[in-house]
Amino acid sequence: MKTYKGTRSGGQYLVTVDGQPLRVRYPSGDRRNAPFEWARESPGTEHLAQAMLFDCAGPEAALRHAHDFAAEVVSRLPPDWETTAGEIEKWLKLKNVIGHSLQRACWAPSVSGELRPPAEAWRAEDLPDFPVDRLKRRAPDSLDSLRERIKPEELAKHGFPRPKDVRLSRRTDSTGQEAFYVYLVFPDKTPDENLAWKKIEPMVSWVRDLIWTETGAELWPYVKVRRQKELAGGLA
Repeated sequence: MKTYKGTRSGGQYLVTVDGQPLRVRYPSGDRRNAPFEWARESPGTEHLAQAMLFDCAGPEAALRHAHDFAAEVVSRLPPDWETTAGEIEKWLKLKNVIGHSLQRACWAPSVSGELRPPAEAWRAEDLPDFPVDRLKRRAPDSLDSLRERIKPEELAKHGFPRPKDVRLSRRTDSTGQEAFYVYLVFPDKTPDENLAWKKIEPMVSWVRDLIWTETGAELWPYVKVRRQKELAGGLA
């Protein structure tokens, strides 16, 4: 498995893969010829993100995910760091499935018989674990701020179905890991067709991605749709 290392000395940034200099890529636009950089958002950071993804997973992954990889991972690396292709692959897999099989499994309203469990269960070790500069860790517990962003009226402004209530909490999941739980609560008389997956999936994905981004991908966001009566026995 490939190992990527970054060191910074005297203003110089050096990145190696298995002991050899990581090959530079010269993307178009403002990143052209930008030297590798990390720990902040810059053209060099995006250049490094693209080069790492290209080396690890090929040109398609680099083209699709370089911007997110730069923002979520590379810009938060410490001065000296080390990671592996395995962690990058975990991150890519997570990006590809977020909003699909996991969200379908998390959203399990009694009105639908269409949804089936994901083909595989996710565990804590399936999530990527990149080195992070402790000064760049985002506070993953800013619940009040997140609540303001996902209030029913705010969701309606984005053109999504307006829930009657939104409940946000932070607790452990079935793996014992801390996670965010968001419940989009609709009135009991909401017609089944209004809660069809094709109608609520854009809202579920938007909420999930907002939390994922705002908290720096620290905790997994479970987003569930429920009717009021389904919460009578407690949140689940």
